[in-house]
Amino acid sequence: MTQGSAHPPKARLVLRVGITGHRPNKLGEPGTATYKAVERAVRDALLAIKTSLHGIAGTVALKEVYADAEPLLRIISALAEGADRIAAKEAVAPYSELQVILPFASDEYERDFKTDASKDEFRALMERAKAVMTLDGTRAAENRSYRAAGRMMLRQSDVVIAVWDGEPAESDAGTGAIAAAALSARIPVLWINSSLPDLGARRLTHIKDPVRDPAPKAEDLPAKDLEVLLARLLFPPQVAGHDSGQGKAGREWHAYLKQTWPRWPLLGWAYGLWASLWAWTWLGLGISLPTRAEREDVPWPGPADGLRDEAALRSLEVAKKKNKHLYDYIKTQYLWADQLANYCARQFRGAYVLAFCLAPWAIVAAVLHLSKAKLVIVAVIVAVVVAAAWHRLHARWLACRGLAEQLRQLRILAPLGRAPAQDTGPDSERSWADWHFRAVVREVGLVSANLDEGLRKALAEHVVQKLVKDQINYHEVTKERARRIAHMLHWFHYLLFGITFLVVVLQVTYSLCVFGIDGSGWAIVFSAFGGASIGLANQGEFERIAHSSKAMEAQLRDTLRDFQDLPDVPSVTELGDRAERTAALMLKDVLGWRALFLTRPLEPPA
Repeated sequence: MTQGSAHPPKARLVLRVGITGHRPNKLGEPGTATYKAVERAVRDALLAIKTSLHGIAGTVALKEVYADAEPLLRIISALAEGADRIAAKEAVAPYSELQVILPFASDEYERDFKTDASKDEFRALMERAKAVMTLDGTRAAENRSYRAAGRMMLRQSDVVIAVWDGEPAESDAGTGAIAAAALSARIPVLWINSSLPDLGARRLTHIKDPVRDPAPKAEDLPAKDLEVLLARLLFPPQVAGHDSGQGKAGREWHAYLKQTWPRWPLLGWAYGLWASLWAWTWLGLGISLPTRAEREDVPWPGPADGLRDEAALRSLEVAKKKNKHLYDYIKTQYLWADQLANYCARQFRGAYVLAFCLAPWAIVAAVLHLSKAKLVIVAVIVAVVVAAAWHRLHARWLACRGLAEQLRQLRILAPLGRAPAQDTGPDSERSWADWHFRAVVREVGLVSANLDEGLRKALAEHVVQKLVKDQINYHEVTKERARRIAHMLHWFHYLLFGITFLVVVLQVTYSLCVFGIDGSGWAIVFSAFGGASIGLANQGEFERIAHSSKAMEAQLRDTLRDFQDLPDVPSVTELGDRAERTAALMLKDVLGWRALFLTRPLEPPA
């Protein structure tokens, strides 16, 4: 994981392969002909995936946007006897690794294994595993526990290998049910028919009803088609034909990965000063941003203030220490995206404030017949608008902010084995920011943690609810600031309209002339300032932002109450589902904000 570089860190090229399949009761015992045939089929499928992965890793496009490291094949397994272990044994360092999801605590899980040799094999694979996440399953709810482990495997997988006989599943935790859930989630499934393992892996395309009548359908998957499938998952958007991505999206992610840490948004002072005046609150000039060291000094997760449960504190500290490299990596990715979003936002806002505030002064210069002054003002406006367009401040601001918010949500979801929901199907439309985020998610992988009662309580109170409270405070401040600015601009416009009307009346009645400017000239001047105020209000969308933040604040308060209504120690599923819904709510807000401002690029004031 690249950290400490002069540019935003590139993610390592990682492909996650989940395994689900039968145990020896349906495969036969190790050493039997059927079992050996299944072993060969699984080994061949993983070798084909690894070969395709290394093949596409050598293309110019991927070398430019992924970290300078060998591609990594990560196998996600529950280490049950049978198919799970067959795949797990193929995870050999340095270019493959094993991550494990346990439905129960390991000592309880070992009761599934009848022989000492099987238990020794399980322990050896556990030692080799790069990460182990232990869920909160119980024997009293055994089926639900196995299902939870299977669903967690799907969340951590880009491709799934299913070793399945095609027969109805015994429960919704069975192999057929997990394979069907993978198809529903648009995760490619390579099916090895355990009744006919010599056919090898084929791409599963349909399961009618995994419990009653599976009627599975599959198609052959030649090496070329497998490479195309993986390319759709791993390549940046709009890189047709495996080229170097010189289209619009290609330029954007090239530009992002070559950025240096921004400190001085030199146009930021214009927006800072203007917004401070109109919001009746000093917001600062905004001509400097924090240094990288200043931002990195803020710990995450921070001190667990207010967490009184000692067991919860201990569990949280153990998890933080064990996963420090992952948390630091997510934090680094977030800080880069957030800093660049803040920089582009200040530059863009400063540019439109300068443009709209200078425009009426060009009218004043024209009315006063100050040709040179008018020319200078117009030239400055054009230079500001062209510079904003040339540096793509608007597009970069929206993209970096979207990326930063997804990474912010990952900070609460990763400890629970989750990630922000997103359509990752091969036909989905993706931006470069979405692609980069998914690459980061793949590299982060599974957090190593025992999700016992203490850790679940700590995550609920200290991580998830803390972010919700922070977002409530943010929207509360944003709502009030935007409301004040919108209110002031509204009344300022009406004031200028009234003055313009009065000037016109005086001109008609008394032939008004002040400072050598007749009433018509003054009417034009006041109308120009009124038009500028309307332009600023439309560009900033302050009224809509105030309403949106008010609505979001209310929804987040409801979400916080929902969290507080949970049991004192929620289950992994309850906590994870609530955290996902919270992240989805915040993502919906970001997407709404993005859709609003996509229609507001900076254009020259009319």
